[in-house]
Amino acid sequence: MAARLAVEPSAHAGGGLFHAAGLIRDNRGELFIGKSGSGKSTLARACGDDEILSDELTAVRRDAGAFTVHGTPFMASLAWAAPIAPHG
Repeated sequence: MAARLAVEPSAHAGGGLFHAAGLIRDNRGELFIGKSGSGKSTLARACGDDEILSDELTAVRRDAGAFTVHGTPFMASLAWAAPIAPHG
């Protein structure tokens, strides 16, 4: 429920930045939102072959009525992640 509350205000404004690990799983964007040290990076690494966009700061945008997840150049520990990779 906390993640939903965090996303809704940004959704009305067209998107936002989230302190979250973001990845692509089964052609859908997923966010792992949490405080520093809560295990966002660890959880992202445990997702196997899913494409990790960011483990620190992930952007979500509303484009044509759908939400898209984007990586950012801000990484905590996953230097091999794919920053600035838009997905819809």
